[in-house]
Amino acid sequence: MTYFVLLLIVISFFGANIFQNRLSGSLEGRIYLSNLFQVVWMFLAAAVFLVLGAAGNGGLHFSSYTVSMGMLAGVFVLAGGMCLLGAMAVGPLSFTILIFSMYVIVPAILSILFLKEEVTVFQIVGMVLILIVLVISNPVKGKEEMRESRVWWLLCIGSVLGTGLSNYVMKVHQYHLPGQQIFEYSISSYIAGIVCAGILAGFFYNREKKQAGFVPYRFTWKCFFGPAAGMAVTEGIANVGNLYNASRMPAIVLYPVSQLGTLMLTVVFGVLVLKEKLTGRSVVCLVLGIAAILCMNF
Repeated sequence: MTYFVLLLIVISFFGANIFQNRLSGSLEGRIYLSNLFQVVWMFLAAAVFLVLGAAGNGGLHFSSYTVSMGMLAGVFVLAGGMCLLGAMAVGPLSFTILIFSMYVIVPAILSILFLKEEVTVFQIVGMVLILIVLVISNPVKGKEEMRESRVWWLLCIGSVLGTGLSNYVMKVHQYHLPGQQIFEYSISSYIAGIVCAGILAGFFYNREKKQAGFVPYRFTWKCFFGPAAGMAVTEGIANVGNLYNASRMPAIVLYPVSQLGTLMLTVVFGVLVLKEKLTGRSVVCLVLGIAAILCMNF
């Protein structure tokens, strides 16, 4: 069951990437829209979880521990996302994405150190293979690396820590409450995300509308509300799946494999559906990815 859920997580993250890309094509540099988009899809997801949880057996029960951990995770997620946006704005795009993808190391290491999760030699090998795949799939192009700065490095580190710590907080919550208060945790994290994203949306909107040539955004179903609804579904499924597996699967397997699986699914989708040419780099990534997933099972 855990591996079926893991597959569902991968498919959901892949779908979320598609919806995010659809929004990105209409942003035209407007930062506040990214935050507003987060507010909308998180609100939709929280509303659905609220209804499902209330309709379930026993209803919803928000413990202080779940609320505090969920809200902490929500703040970490948003902080990591904003640092990523900032890093991409001031530094090399390909190098930024490469560094950000290393966030999978954070929950794995912290879970081994503080939650005493066991790790095998094969899993370490699999982790190394996953990192190699991430490096190969995100090559640094041209002379982008020459534009590095201290601010860019800090933003990159912030994106890695924010996203990595949000996953670790989830792991800690399910370590203490295995299989419990999943909807409550999700709702709490989304509420924190909504508040923080809303504040940031207002700040960036007020700043951007004072700039010369500011053009109001035209909200449409195709470019904004549709993708937001899709994000609510896909991210919601992935979030519940991660919470379900967090108490059943070690962090060194759960988070790196979900990241790797999403990458591999993207490559396969590009070749089979978009008819993209299968490059040597893509083949290497797929082969090493399969090897890494096999190693994670021993």
